Amino acid sequence: MNQQSIDSRRVALADMDETVITEKSMLRFCQFVQNSKSDACLEHSISKTLKLLSQPSTRTRAEANKIFYEAFRGFDAKALERLGHQWFQSESALPSFYNSRVVDVLLNHLSEGCEVWLVSGSFAACVAPVAAALGLTGYVCTEQEVDLHGRFTGQIGQPCIGRGKAIALSQKVFSDYGQSDTALEVWGYADHHTDIPMLSLADHAVCVNPTPELAGVAASLNWGIWSTETAESARRSS
Repeated sequence: MNQQSIDSRRVALADMDETVITEKSMLRFCQFVQNSKSDACLEHSISKTLKLLSQPSTRTRAEANKIFYEAFRGFDAKALERLGHQWFQSESALPSFYNSRVVDVLLNHLSEGCEVWLVSGSFAACVAPVAAALGLTGYVCTEQEVDLHGRFTGQIGQPCIGRGKAIALSQKVFSDYGQSDTALEVWGYADHHTDIPMLSLADHAVCVNPTPELAGVAASLNWGIWSTETAESARRSS
């Protein structure tokens, strides 16, 4: 082991939806369930929830997420994991699924001995297959509560959105930070202004197709800004 690996730790944090992948995984997963007709009860629950969330509201992104996850109440956790893998096999076959520029950079980080963590407000059924396929160090996402029978209660822990992402990362990725003399260098990649708390953890922050609010913050803090092809533009050109 070289001296650098002993005295330093390098970590890259990457938001998943519309950063590593070009689409919104939760919405696409719901569309997959509706189109595949794989489970009538889940399909009905998801359709009802999406209709509710489509109505005008002042709710925050975190509040909307809590409502979304209630759709899975009573559904078997293992069955959702299988559906997630089926969704991933279908979606990842699309040429526009991955943001190639971001993926290339993350794989380069890995090749240089950097930890790479996928971070998302989405759920493990969608996040885990992406992290595994890219060979990433691990992932941090919204955790759904499971009862003693292996079924979802409809409740979640800390929403992995906004400050929730920074909290989850401090608990799962940086829990030992400050307890040793190891130097820490962090890269961050994200697209949405709710990712500002996560990007603020990074020494090198990059905003990918940022929202106007994030672009404004990026300009004031001298963060990098990348413009890449989105799923919508890729589908229009195909």
